[in-house]
Amino acid sequence: MMSKFVNFLTNQNTDSPKARLIKNLLTLLLALLIVLTSFAILSPIAQNTLQKDQERRVTQQQVVFEGQNLPSINFYKGIVKSEITRESQPSPLGINMTQQNVEVELVEGPKKGKVVNIEVFTYSTLEPLKVGSAIIVRELDFGDSQREPTYSFADFYRIDFVIYLIFIFILLVVLLSGFKGLSSFLGLTFSIIVLVLFFLPQVIGGANIYWITFVSSLIIVLVSTYLSHGFNKKSTISIVSIMITILVVTLFSIWAVGLTRLSGIGSDEAFYLISNKLNNYLNIQGILLAGIIIGTIGILDDVATTQAAIVEEIHKANPKLSGLELFWRAMNVGKEHVVSMVNTLALVYAGGALPLMLLLTIGTGNPLWIILNNEMIIEEVVRTMGGSVGLLLAVPITTLLATKFIPSKNSNNDLD
Repeated sequence: MMSKFVNFLTNQNTDSPKARLIKNLLTLLLALLIVLTSFAILSPIAQNTLQKDQERRVTQQQVVFEGQNLPSINFYKGIVKSEITRESQPSPLGINMTQQNVEVELVEGPKKGKVVNIEVFTYSTLEPLKVGSAIIVRELDFGDSQREPTYSFADFYRIDFVIYLIFIFILLVVLLSGFKGLSSFLGLTFSIIVLVLFFLPQVIGGANIYWITFVSSLIIVLVSTYLSHGFNKKSTISIVSIMITILVVTLFSIWAVGLTRLSGIGSDEAFYLISNKLNNYLNIQGILLAGIIIGTIGILDDVATTQAAIVEEIHKANPKLSGLELFWRAMNVGKEHVVSMVNTLALVYAGGALPLMLLLTIGTGNPLWIILNNEMIIEEVVRTMGGSVGLLLAVPITTLLATKFIPSKNSNNDLD
């Protein structure tokens, strides 16, 4: 029974609309099953790992702050019930801000229904809080009957709005791509589950960053590629090509990071991690390399699957082409794709680093070569180069594999 199911999914000769519909529905159900199963398996494992890490941190804090009564920190969703006062004033940094005193009702957790007064500061670029606005409230509880818990503003509550955006995205995907697009979205969901519930908890738990990155990358590539592009020869060729390219990108990135003497603490987030004594077990340089590799996977998926499809379509259009002709015709198309993608990749990284570049340029007054030599800038350059190397290599690797294995055995293939 299982073999028949697999054969049906991988059969490329199901041309009837009914067969294609059934195959898409089965792929969609399989994708949903994989997502739900992975969440059910990884969620308790992640919670257990994070719980152990939290217990370790509490123990370390008790040693460091021996004799001091440290508060427990809790977070609640709250709804603004009324505004008490509001005034505008500049901050110590000269930024205009709005100061509000508001009454907030906690709507979740063990203290649901409690009303607290909170002072909130918001930048002038944002609208002040209104009645009905949702925020996140931070509670500091010292566990002392003589001392009441204190409450403060932690952040705006945004999850509900993100859900709306995701729903709009899913709707557009279904309208434009049908069931196949929905399967692709479930593949994306699976990738996020692996990163959030497997990769990050394992890194926090002290696992080897390089091994966890490899395993996570392999799982993501295998599942998301098959779910997005179907169980066919093109997908298999793309997966093999991506993994070969990732191996080369990994070696290149390790060499580049060592060559440029990057410590991995070029960003404020990384600096905070390494400066906190509770995080001294983290391999910050390894995290930098992991970020380069994981960021490259998504780009390679696009290039590899597209290039394999190009080879297949050219072969279908002219089955009499020799393997060498097929290879070079596909490469001619792939070159154009690479040129546009390299430019896109560089602009994406530049856009992400734009505030940093402005800060370094305006805030320091240093010469341009000093600014360009900054580790934060060099990190972005290495990221871009790592992704670009992956792009450049993925096209010939995928084209070679596709030219070798996509044409039928009866066709003339000079690469055999």
